[in-house]
Amino acid sequence: MTLPAYQIDAAGTTRFLFFTGKGGVGKTSLSCAVALKLTEAGKRVLLVSTDPASNLDEVLETKLTNAPTPIAGAPGLDALNINPVSRALDRPHARPAAGGGAAQHGGAAFRLLHGGDRGL
Repeated sequence: MTLPAYQIDAAGTTRFLFFTGKGGVGKTSLSCAVALKLTEAGKRVLLVSTDPASNLDEVLETKLTNAPTPIAGAPGLDALNINPVSRALDRPHARPAAGGGAAQHGGAAFRLLHGGDRGL
């Protein structure tokens, strides 16, 4: 199977690109390569990892936090790491009530991650 070449111009109509898949399939490598290519084409890019074991720091050779950090040598590229589980648990209403089970907690986290709380 041959995939078509990525067209930078298509990024003008697409605001968000998501790279998903099992571990070890190249999500970080591909997302970094596309982010760099987009910045070379004059686009501003915010590269976000939601992997709790993210290695964007190593790939981009930049210490990242949960706030956008400019990437040296790549004007227009900022990156950050978000751990969605710990971020959801930072929210008091996302914690399970005393005696609450995983289903209760999962429901709150699901609502947070899927638009039930615009503060995430």
